[in-house]
Amino acid sequence: MPNEKRTNYRGVNLKKELMDAIDEFIKKHPEAGYVSTADLVSEAVRLRVQELKGKYPSKS
Repeated sequence: MPNEKRTNYRGVNLKKELMDAIDEFIKKHPEAGYVSTADLVSEAVRLRVQELKGKYPSKS
């Protein structure tokens, strides 16, 4: 039953160098408000998707 709470999540793989850079940023800049790598990555992806949707509007 431990996977029941994670049904709304999917995983991605990132290069170690990128993960290390993200982790280093979070440690050096607590004022940015990120408490985890997942927090920063989720916001970054969400913002990029919004940007792309503006650039490439839906055709339907």
